[in-house]
Amino acid sequence: MSEPTGTGREGESLESMLPALSEDRAAPAREASVRLRADSGSGEQAINDMHAANESLAAAFRTMYRVLQLAIVGLVVIYGLSGFRTVSAGELGIAVFFGRPSAEPVVPGIVWTPPYPMGQLVRIQTGQRTEQLEGEFWFSVREADRTRSIEELAQAPQRSLNPERDGALITSDQNLVHTRWTVVYRRDDPRKFAESITPGDERDIVRAAVSRGVIQAVATTAIDDLLRETGTAGGVASRAQRVAQELLDTIGAGIVVENLVMSQRTPPLSVWSAFNEVQTAESTAQGALVRAESYATEQLNRVAGSAAKPLLDQITLYEQAVELGDLQAQEQILPRIHAILDGRPVEIDGEIQRFDVTGEVSKILNDAQQAAIEVEQSARRILALYRVKLPQYRENPDLVLRGDWARMMRTVLARETVEVMMVPTGPLHLLVNMDPDIRRRIEELERERMNLEALERRTRTLLEQQHRTDTEMRQFGG
Repeated sequence: MSEPTGTGREGESLESMLPALSEDRAAPAREASVRLRADSGSGEQAINDMHAANESLAAAFRTMYRVLQLAIVGLVVIYGLSGFRTVSAGELGIAVFFGRPSAEPVVPGIVWTPPYPMGQLVRIQTGQRTEQLEGEFWFSVREADRTRSIEELAQAPQRSLNPERDGALITSDQNLVHTRWTVVYRRDDPRKFAESITPGDERDIVRAAVSRGVIQAVATTAIDDLLRETGTAGGVASRAQRVAQELLDTIGAGIVVENLVMSQRTPPLSVWSAFNEVQTAESTAQGALVRAESYATEQLNRVAGSAAKPLLDQITLYEQAVELGDLQAQEQILPRIHAILDGRPVEIDGEIQRFDVTGEVSKILNDAQQAAIEVEQSARRILALYRVKLPQYRENPDLVLRGDWARMMRTVLARETVEVMMVPTGPLHLLVNMDPDIRRRIEELERERMNLEALERRTRTLLEQQHRTDTEMRQFGG
């Protein structure tokens, strides 16, 4: 095998084939030399080797292409799986596709939405939220006085209201009042909320809407009514909630005010004592009214039982008819009164009713009936005696009168408390003491009389208690 020396292609020197950059480099210590060897073999072997190399390279490219395809498919699958989202309880979602939100909210659970950047899932918290409006309409309090009650603050040295520091409301009767409020709300429409409200401004918007409602509601209420507010359906808090909700609906906030409560209210501290005295007097009057109504109910039940009210109503109507001189009305009402007293069915306001008369009225009716019977019997006895004595009197009047006089004297002298003295005729002056036996007997009779009266009073009290209705208000501690 021959070794070419220093020549390449047809005598072209190796140095001439080098780039001109050799001039920029530092000169080598000695001249370089290359010795080339040519492999033996035909051109066909070289072609085969080149073909094999090309096949190997093509196989490698095909393998890399398949791997790349699998990688692309995997990325597509991963990208699609990344669209699965979870909406927790207490949340609602909004599916957004190319910037357009879905018409219906996404309910809690696992859902699929187009992944970013084609789409996204916006989660909106729908649980209840609570805000306290404490400084808007309340007087400022030092940190050391926050635990003190309103009564204690009112007894402190008086101070004037400062509009820059103290909040207050004006009532319909031009009075000032301080209030604190608690509002409970939730995001009801997540789409409207997401389109209209920035989360950072949500609290301020709700507070502003509630404040507007409170101002309007208090401005139409007198201070006495406000201080006596009990949370009724048509009260101040209800009206303020309605105004606040209308404002939120107008701006499309997607927020619902579920509850608005006036947690505290007080007049200005400078006049708190005066308002408190008025409320105390009203409370005392209300208590007296309740006690009076209770006593009236007790007395009516004691007098006539369940028939007391209808009987009293009919008596009132009868008295009005008497004052008006309406004889026809009197004739219609009086039979109804008699029917109620007798316990018979009676028509009142087009309805047949029957009442049981008990209590003192029943006793009075029974006593009246018994007295009527006794009077009638006594009158009959007197009439019979009169009819017997009338013929005798006509025959001999003196004899009849003397006999009646003698019987009367025997009746009087037969009493134990009558003392009889025999004295001679003519002028006589005596100084005598009462018989001790008779005196003792008189005292015994007096004690018996007093005992009988006491027994009657106790019996009457027991009867009253039987018909008494307990209407006293009691408080049971726990």
